[in-house]
Amino acid sequence: MKSIFWLFTVLCFGWSSAARADALVQNLPADGSWISFHVILKVEDQEVRAVWSIRSVGVKTVDGVPCRWIELESVEGPKHMIFKLQIPEKEFGKGKNPLGSARKVWAKFPGDAPAKEYSNLAEVDLPLSIIIEGPTADIKRRADKEPIKWQNGQFDSDVFEGVHRKELFGSKYELTHVVWKHADVPFGVTAMKQTLKMQFGEQSRLGKLDMSLKEFGKDAKSALPQVQ
Repeated sequence: MKSIFWLFTVLCFGWSSAARADALVQNLPADGSWISFHVILKVEDQEVRAVWSIRSVGVKTVDGVPCRWIELESVEGPKHMIFKLQIPEKEFGKGKNPLGSARKVWAKFPGDAPAKEYSNLAEVDLPLSIIIEGPTADIKRRADKEPIKWQNGQFDSDVFEGVHRKELFGSKYELTHVVWKHADVPFGVTAMKQTLKMQFGEQSRLGKLDMSLKEFGKDAKSALPQVQ
């Protein structure tokens, strides 16, 4: 995901976490569950396309605390980026941000270098940690469900929206989120749209991210089995 997020890094530099957000991932599915999304990221006149996946690839009890191994993967042509997170199961649930509460985070970048351990997700990929944190203000649920179509049909999904605002060193940032959710898909998310506006002096930048359901299943295997 580092390869796709370098554009957002320019826009998000210096952004720190605010109040508790409505995080993108909150639900904990059965171990072995996975889901993948088509992703389009645009910043000004540049566009990147990728496939993102999230999967549960193991259960481990650490100091008496049940934990899950959760993997995030981005495939952008021949480039693969993988994160593997050890997250206490108690950190999942409504109003929580499990991906931001990992006990351990490993990352494998494109190339032959081995996976490396980091203290948290923000240390290795700040823009990604902001995107999954979700909105922190003006959070609301739309009155009507909306259909999210995919290759095997559609899910009539609940729609949530909100914003994440920040002012830092004279620059103003606003990240607008719209997230579609359905209980029948792993991790509960069927689609997402985000728009990032950054204003610094007379200059402004605009970034857009569009994530749509590709497929899902129950037979997930770890891409980093050596990390246990």
